[in-house]
Amino acid sequence: MTTFTAAGIIPAFGLIAEDFEVSIQKASYLSSAQIVVLGFAPLVWKPLSYRFGRRPIWLLSTLLSGVCNVGCAVSQSYGAMMACRCLVAFFISPAIAIGSGVVVELFFKSERGRYMGIWT
Repeated sequence: MTTFTAAGIIPAFGLIAEDFEVSIQKASYLSSAQIVVLGFAPLVWKPLSYRFGRRPIWLLSTLLSGVCNVGCAVSQSYGAMMACRCLVAFFISPAIAIGSGVVVELFFKSERGRYMGIWT
């Protein structure tokens, strides 16, 4: 779902460009920036999940990504939208970083392949 969140606004680039009075190319940077953040943010979350556990990381990231998504919805400027989109990407990336670890902890070795495939 994390990459869907990044790509979910692509059909709205024209409307976003009109609302913020920017070019469609500049509006497309909203997705590009989010994809860049999704690339490096798991490097932050993986060690934190080892230190504090997966559950607190899941709860924190879910709560803060929801708050940042609301921020995206009420953004009044292009800069605010960009900042909120980058924060959303940062807080949704634990799914990329620790999702497979959750599958490994929940299922027996004989079941892991099947459930890892479902998660993937």
